[in-house]
Amino acid sequence: MKKIVVKIGADAEEDMEKLCDPKNVDAAPDHTIYFKDLKQFSAILSEKKLGLLKYLSEVTGQTVTSVSIELHRKKEAVSRDLHELEALGLVEMHKRGNKVYPKVGYGAIQINLKATDSKKIISTA
Repeated sequence: MKKIVVKIGADAEEDMEKLCDPKNVDAAPDHTIYFKDLKQFSAILSEKKLGLLKYLSEVTGQTVTSVSIELHRKKEAVSRDLHELEALGLVEMHKRGNKVYPKVGYGAIQINLKATDSKKIISTA
């Protein structure tokens, strides 16, 4: 299963330049999401969305309705969050009949936070 890398404060152009070297291509993650700063990250990946991702990584085969009941959230809010997460590539939505089944589209998420006072990258996996 693929690994998703979330980079906060990193430069996408710098990463693209590294891919010009063929030896770096195989080491590149399957999917990378860039955020300008922590403020943008927390606005887009809110605590509720992160909780939703955590739940979906632990439980499979649930409909959107079941997920919303389990998380004590309105179905409309869960559905909206799922579509936003799908647009980022973090969730896959599978429709069977009139039911929608969300699932995580990754095996792991790695978050890299660029320190503001140096070029050092802090990584959590």
